Amino acid sequence: MEKLRVLIVDDHPIIRGGLLLFMKNYPDIEIVGTASDGMEGLAKLRRLHPDCMIVDLAMPKLGGVEAIQLYLKEKPDLGIVVYTGKSDDVSVYDALQAGARAYVLKGSTVSFLVRALREVHRGGYLLSAELNTSIIKLFLGRKNRKSDEFSQYNTLSDREKQVFSLLAKGKSPKEIGEILFISIKTVSKHQTAIKEKLKVRNTAEMAIYAIRIGLAATSDV
Repeated sequence: MEKLRVLIVDDHPIIRGGLLLFMKNYPDIEIVGTASDGMEGLAKLRRLHPDCMIVDLAMPKLGGVEAIQLYLKEKPDLGIVVYTGKSDDVSVYDALQAGARAYVLKGSTVSFLVRALREVHRGGYLLSAELNTSIIKLFLGRKNRKSDEFSQYNTLSDREKQVFSLLAKGKSPKEIGEILFISIKTVSKHQTAIKEKLKVRNTAEMAIYAIRIGLAATSDV
């Protein structure tokens, strides 16, 4: 069985030690290393090549959105799971905008954190249940905004709508190509057109857009 390689970045030794201990109960998870600050995390990312990273937001030297962006610049296919005590809307929104694919509150069970790692590795998204209501309120906006966005959505072709729906659910271009029987190059062309028409920058924003217009629930992304 191929293991999911994970790097933990957290400035609290108790958190790092606890995760190391409890993750041993999951044979498909391999903790390849730990780091106590954002810069050490970057160095170990370059050296250890993990599939996913568990990242705290409040860390010395380099943390939060800046760290997420830098890690993804270094390894664009990296799956980032934010593991933090910050539950405010702005922190969640900023982390997702920066490219994190899961947001797990400290205090969640280790099994939920492992679920987030697996989901992110598959290309999906996952939020702690406590965040769902606040995220919906933050992203849904007013009715007239939703109406405008749905009008924008309807400018997409039928094929673009299919690609949009799959991208919003975390499917990779390769997976979409296999599902729709089209080439990855064609998927990329549709993706570019979708971004231009909907004025979104990445798949995280597509997922948020899908939630806002009612095409997806937070459990889908």
